[in-house]
Amino acid sequence: MEYGQYRREHGFHKHDISMCSSEKRPVPKSTRCRVHVGSHAESCFFIGMAKTSIDEGRRRRRDSKDIRKLSPKGYDIVGGRDGQGKELSADQVKTFIKKQDEKGNLPYGLSCTARDVGELTSDQGECVTYA
Repeated sequence: MEYGQYRREHGFHKHDISMCSSEKRPVPKSTRCRVHVGSHAESCFFIGMAKTSIDEGRRRRRDSKDIRKLSPKGYDIVGGRDGQGKELSADQVKTFIKKQDEKGNLPYGLSCTARDVGELTSDQGECVTYA
């Protein structure tokens, strides 16, 4: 069985997955969300909430029972750091992200580069919002 597929149980038929199609949950305040800025750069900031959802479009296109989760999205930005290690407030980070979005530099929006919430919360690498 491939990742994301479910096994049918005798007498149980799953007709609707809307209850589990997305989930928003709190994460530790030290959780780093890394996002792509432009085509080659990366920015990092700290979040307090993460949202995960399934790739409904892929499931519909393939008319499949294969369910694949998308990368988590960062919500509730709590701060960041500049290139010199100085702490940035949530408002400073939000302003930076908003400017990048207006310029079209966030190709994947606030989708973090981590594959899942476990990888997201275990990231302890250096976090620089902007240099």
